[in-house]
Amino acid sequence: MIIPLKDGVIGETLNQVFRDLLEKKVVDALVVPQAVLSGRSFAPTLVKDPSQIANASPFLPYLTANAARVVSSLTAWGAGQRLGVVLRACEVRTLVELAKFKQASLEHLFLIGVDCLGTVESDVFEKMLGDAGEFNLREFLDAQISGDTANLRKSCQVCRYPVPENVSMNIGFIGVDLDKALYLKAPDDIASLLGADVQGDSAEREKRVGEIIESRTKLHDQMLAEVKDRFATIPDLLNEFARCKRCYNCREECPICYCRECIFLTNIFDHKPSQYLQWAERKGAIKLPYDTLLFHLTRLNHMVSSCTGCGQCSSACPNGLPVFELFRLIGTDVQKVFEYSPGDNAEEAPPVTTFREKELESEDLR
Repeated sequence: MIIPLKDGVIGETLNQVFRDLLEKKVVDALVVPQAVLSGRSFAPTLVKDPSQIANASPFLPYLTANAARVVSSLTAWGAGQRLGVVLRACEVRTLVELAKFKQASLEHLFLIGVDCLGTVESDVFEKMLGDAGEFNLREFLDAQISGDTANLRKSCQVCRYPVPENVSMNIGFIGVDLDKALYLKAPDDIASLLGADVQGDSAEREKRVGEIIESRTKLHDQMLAEVKDRFATIPDLLNEFARCKRCYNCREECPICYCRECIFLTNIFDHKPSQYLQWAERKGAIKLPYDTLLFHLTRLNHMVSSCTGCGQCSSACPNGLPVFELFRLIGTDVQKVFEYSPGDNAEEAPPVTTFREKELESEDLR
């Protein structure tokens, strides 16, 4: 199905769709990314009043944070109302993982997935806005559909999930004529409320989505091969992460790192001065702060099986460390061992919460 563009404008068409969802009581409240304050900033907004939806921007290549964490804070204790949430694929998959760990609830949620071909870092997006503060969305979408990934965050360049799955409704731009309409997949009664048209070439959309996934998969596999060479030994890892200053920004931004009590927020790694001096005497010299690689390896051990590859860890790093690349490399192998794809199936338990006596006895691991 398609939604005809309102006055030929993508933004106003999206505004109207989200207003209709509230006005026609499909949802009681809606979490949707919008322009805020000066209009140069964009963030998830919780909306109850339909008139407050005026700058919906779910297709913009800008992601301040993985919104699954926002939804987690709204649902973990049960809001009791039907909440609509507009999310990209990485956010949907992360939300599913959080629900498995009882950090969010999928009950009473109306998941609205949107097509996404990638986001850019904040400084890049600021340059795209320019002095006038205007962003040419149509030009950007056309470039992304044609395969241009040059300005995208690394995690987005290799993302193989352009279209969210396991959602209540999907709004998209892939495989449709953006001069005329947007793509819509929704239950018939809701599609009717939104004024959707049954016409549309679903075969063309499936073809374009398939091409994008194939292209991104090649980039993903190429990246893994390159990173595997870079991280071949412990000295290689130490060199790559030598610039880590242990700010813990990656931990703070990772939506899967949800523990209220974290070993790295205790004084267990605040060693006595004499200990540092003994290490320095034995080795001749040591890097300070100490134990920075241990921090990343511990995070890997704790949650890499549930890493959905959103890349917020690398975006948060002030020193540009390849945190995402390391987690994607190890995560791919770990998830393959356990035959687990995080965020794909809400009913499938994460490997860290289950025990199978012979799960590590396959021929491949001997």
